[in-house]
Amino acid sequence: MKTLKIKIPIETSLRKKIYDALQGESVTAIMEMANIYNQPDYLRNALEGQSFRVDKRLMSHYYDIFYGVKDRLAYEGDVDFYITSDTAINAWTVKSHRAGEPDVVNVNSGLLQLMNDEELKFVIGHEIGHLINEDTELKNLVSFVFPDETIMPLALKYKVQLWSQLAELEADRYGFLACPNIDQCVSAFFKLTTGLNLEQINMDIQTLIESNKERLEYFKSDSGYNSFEDHPVNPIRIEAINLFAASIAGKHTGKKMNELLDLLAKMPSTPVDYYLARFVAAAGLLMANVDNVVTEDEYNVIIEELSAFQLFPKEFLEEYVNSGTDLVKEFDEVTKKIMELDASRRPALLDFLITLAIVDHKIKKTEVETVFNIGVNYLHFSEVEIAQAFAIKVQNEFSPKMQDIV
Repeated sequence: MKTLKIKIPIETSLRKKIYDALQGESVTAIMEMANIYNQPDYLRNALEGQSFRVDKRLMSHYYDIFYGVKDRLAYEGDVDFYITSDTAINAWTVKSHRAGEPDVVNVNSGLLQLMNDEELKFVIGHEIGHLINEDTELKNLVSFVFPDETIMPLALKYKVQLWSQLAELEADRYGFLACPNIDQCVSAFFKLTTGLNLEQINMDIQTLIESNKERLEYFKSDSGYNSFEDHPVNPIRIEAINLFAASIAGKHTGKKMNELLDLLAKMPSTPVDYYLARFVAAAGLLMANVDNVVTEDEYNVIIEELSAFQLFPKEFLEEYVNSGTDLVKEFDEVTKKIMELDASRRPALLDFLITLAIVDHKIKKTEVETVFNIGVNYLHFSEVEIAQAFAIKVQNEFSPKMQDIV
């Protein structure tokens, strides 16, 4: 199997970036020593007690399909396949971390009742693809470091969600290798999404594929954007598997695939968001440079704020700096535009400026004067309002450096 044809380069780079950011090597070692990886006994007990483990003697048809896909994809790990009585049209995978204990692929009965054998091969191939790529390893690391994902920094959260979607596209490619019939793969997507059987509603698969191209145009427009769920939207998944099938056939699909990946990286936005990102960059750099020293804390505040608008905020800021933009002129233009489009953003903009003024654990006169200048002349606050906002921020967030105390 040619791994390079299956892997998506940006998925590989994002996987490494996330792993390194979370100190994966060290944290994983700690997790292993603490037995964090071990799956609770109740999972295996629940499956053995409430589900049906696929056995050659009792269910030879599904046994041949499931293990046939495993062999076709050359997955060398041991796998136990289970069927669970559940009407949800779903399948899931659990990677084992106990020596000698097989991985688990569970298939709900609702999915089996809806899928034909070829569609089922696609689904099983998809699940084994996750095992081959060891996707649960990274997901476990992320969940361990951030058991409450709401506290995850936005800059990391969006990257994790994009990586998860790219991992799904790669798993789909394994599904196609298990079932190299694009019509069957697309019909499997349709059934997973709608719960409907194409044969029962007399829908033509080619018409379905053509209609997908129309739906994809919506996501290429300004109206459509990535929802950043764990799975990509179906129009993107279907087009991605189409392009993969074409590439296997020897066609050049790189440009179209890159356009599709750009859709996945598309952030939710409103007309004012474009100017807000530019405000954060321009105002942030101006504020941080008031004392001619951009501290690490100030840089991190700018990056974190940009994360609400840019999937790759660091790269955005670097391009911004290297573009030679006149920051004063840029700041003047974008601030006026924001006030024109949505003046209700004023408190948030003022809060951002005050944060930059105190984040380095110092409250310098020049920075305070800059905040008041911008607050009065651009954001149209009174001096009293600015002082009150500053006072609350200092009380809630300011602390002096230890070296200034001792």
